[in-house]
Amino acid sequence: MQNRLSLLRKALVESPKSFDNLFETVHEILFPGSKKLKELRSTYEMLSILGETLLENENARKELAIAKSISDLPTRAHILAKNLGVKQANQRDVNGAKICFELATISARLIDSIVERDEAVEGVIDLQLKATLFANSTSNVKYLGGEYAQSKVRKKIAEAQAGAGEFENAVMLIAEINDTELRSQAFAMVAVLQADRSQLNEAKILFGRAVKNAKQVEDSFDRDVVWSKIAEGQASAGMVEESLTTAKSIGDGWEYSRALASIAQIQSSLGDKRKANEIFKKAVEEAESFQDYNNFLPATLGFIIEKMLEANEGSEAKAILERITEPTARVGASLMFANNQIELGQPL
Repeated sequence: MQNRLSLLRKALVESPKSFDNLFETVHEILFPGSKKLKELRSTYEMLSILGETLLENENARKELAIAKSISDLPTRAHILAKNLGVKQANQRDVNGAKICFELATISARLIDSIVERDEAVEGVIDLQLKATLFANSTSNVKYLGGEYAQSKVRKKIAEAQAGAGEFENAVMLIAEINDTELRSQAFAMVAVLQADRSQLNEAKILFGRAVKNAKQVEDSFDRDVVWSKIAEGQASAGMVEESLTTAKSIGDGWEYSRALASIAQIQSSLGDKRKANEIFKKAVEEAESFQDYNNFLPATLGFIIEKMLEANEGSEAKAILERITEPTARVGASLMFANNQIELGQPL
């Protein structure tokens, strides 16, 4: 054991990048060439001994000794990640944080229940993102069960990377998302963040990739949701005409009206009240132009009112409110209007 610990310390000292692949490094030294996961517990024990000697803070070493004795695996994984991993990262002991997160990940992987295991692994990933350990969080995605779960978490990691300005890494990760709907939404999200940093040409390219992926979404409802997200993203990036063009791809009339209302609210928040009012008017006209066989109109008008209130267009919202006759929808819209007026200190 001591000889293997020495080998491991030597490997980490000579190649600090090994800290990014701690499990593989430890596993290979313990069980050279083995691909079996039955040695998971042994790998955990070796890594925990290493952690107790490499953590820079004495209190952290004591906390680690306590945490590793917790028998409930989901609790142990959470404590190792939150109380130790995030804390060590905040104290700039990055390698110590990586050790604690690796121990948390192995604890999560030892959970028998697939559902609980996925929850625990994703919980560790969320805390790794909080500690901005993007590479380590990405390597943990493979431990989630099912392509959709992995796609959802890859999207989450890409959002965090883009938020930190790591656009190139975010785009590469998005390309690994298997779910077309999530991939398209992720491209649009990164495009918005790039536009926020005045990288407009790059943003337009990513919006183009989002549109290309949206066309491949098979389910019509899901596809309409994606078109709405892209259109809202383009509006947020100041690309109002492009957003209106994208919105026209929405097949469902009610969803189209809602998308227009969202675009109008965004335009208002950007200071273009005139254009916002034009789009709000278009949203109402579109909603009232359809045969309302399933009583969708009241709910759609309620949504438009909500967006008008967010845009501080109280008088226009009140006028639309008067056109809702369905009792339940009218009550809901009236409550929204009343709350808004109270918050603004305006008479009802």
